[in-house]
Amino acid sequence: MCIDATADEVWEVIGPGFARVGEWVSAIAVSEPIGHGTAGGPPCAGRACTVATVGFDRLTEHITDYDPAVRRLSYRLARGMPSFVADAGNTWQARPLPDGRTGFTMHAEVTLTGFGRLVGPLLRLYLGRVGRRTGRDLKALLETGTPSRAKVIAAHSARRTTLDRVVLGNAAFSAASGAALTMASTWWSSQFSGAGPAVTASVGVSLVGYALLLAWLSGRGVTGEAGRVVAALDVAWVLATVAVLAVFGSEFTAVGLTAAVLSTVAVAALGALQWRAAGRIDATTAIGPRPTGAVGTPPALTVNAVPAGGG
Repeated sequence: MCIDATADEVWEVIGPGFARVGEWVSAIAVSEPIGHGTAGGPPCAGRACTVATVGFDRLTEHITDYDPAVRRLSYRLARGMPSFVADAGNTWQARPLPDGRTGFTMHAEVTLTGFGRLVGPLLRLYLGRVGRRTGRDLKALLETGTPSRAKVIAAHSARRTTLDRVVLGNAAFSAASGAALTMASTWWSSQFSGAGPAVTASVGVSLVGYALLLAWLSGRGVTGEAGRVVAALDVAWVLATVAVLAVFGSEFTAVGLTAAVLSTVAVAALGALQWRAAGRIDATTAIGPRPTGAVGTPPALTVNAVPAGGG
């Protein structure tokens, strides 16, 4: 991977900053150093990384080679891997390019035993995917000065609030309602006083778009202000539906009337929950910021490499 930064800048992150990968790698929730460093040598003996992947545990990694002259380090996993992984290691290196940028490489060696040999090809794909994501995390950090979007989202997922969850539930309800109206617009039109399939489908598509917006918002953290805006939109929907029912409700079928009333009650309930949760967010913000942290999924030996002994 080519990074628009000097090799020294890249090395500062992957070498001296070896134990701080939890701050920028989306695959790792938290990392901390193990042991002490030496003058001119590695900054620590290793690191402990907290991940959140089925089959993995808290990973302990020990530095086995550290060469600032060529900006290369290697480490091996001491514990935390599944039982079918006999040995695993990784090498990171930053090489200066003629144009002033840096070529960053990762190479992993994984030895599998028993059942692990059967899943070797899948593990290769898994490590390759996660390795590319780790490279993108590093590139984003060095080129923008801030963690990647994937890291920000992962960090937020670890501290999802009640407001985030309610908004996500609102997104799911809106998406289901919109999909139903869109896919069966003709039938629903007949239930709603013959409003017309085009009108019904338009409302359905709008609801799906609204659902996508809410899902996006929930994934990035809903602020108290944003939560109140969403709640206000829900109130507007409820008032509009009540107005429609007051004027055209007598022309709805029993099914159409029931669906309209139930959906209005559901939206009103979601709006109330969002307003209440937004108030709690404001109270929390007044006391202090949200806790930091991140939940990652894959382990730290993210690479583009063929597992050794795994097929």
